[in-house]
Amino acid sequence: MRKAKRVLVVLAMNDEGNRKKLAGIFDYTREHAPWDITLAEPQNATARACNRSDGIITGAWPRRWRGLDDVPKVIMHTPDAHVARAAFVACDNAAVARAALDSFKTRGFTSFAYIHDAGRSRFSQDRAAAFGAPSWPCREFGNLSDWLRALPQHTAILAADDSVARDAMVKCNALGIRVPNELAFIGVDNDELLCESCPTALTSVEP
Repeated sequence: MRKAKRVLVVLAMNDEGNRKKLAGIFDYTREHAPWDITLAEPQNATARACNRSDGIITGAWPRRWRGLDDVPKVIMHTPDAHVARAAFVACDNAAVARAALDSFKTRGFTSFAYIHDAGRSRFSQDRAAAFGAPSWPCREFGNLSDWLRALPQHTAILAADDSVARDAMVKCNALGIRVPNELAFIGVDNDELLCESCPTALTSVEP
């Protein structure tokens, strides 16, 4: 009997997108490959655990994992030429932005804006560039509440992800800005718990 491959899966399970990725991995193993899977949170995964594995599936590749050139890897992140023996699976952020823009336009919106995540991460910058609208943070408005108040009525806003959208919608609620009558939002990731917990149920793009 062929020995099952030992595969280390390193994903943050507090993220809905990562839980869906894990579900896809399990679906694949049931159909194709009886892997011996070990799950680890990014902060708990060690280079030693990686070395004991026949393969690794992870999000971003931590710099602390050195000396693993011989271990095959699938990295669900922006490609990095410095990581050896790696295949990369990246979200098409331009397609995410187009999907949101198309959805807004079919509903008659003509004014658009974008809200970055806290760190202006690479994926957030890519989505903003493809969406092609004024974004926050910006020089003129250091405060999100002031920026939201200054937007024209009936502006459609794409947020970097569902948590960013929820935070903005909560601020709108506190400011007396009606959603979606005055400002409308679309998030990204389709995290059902976050979408349903928004003051108004949130539409979201599922990558």
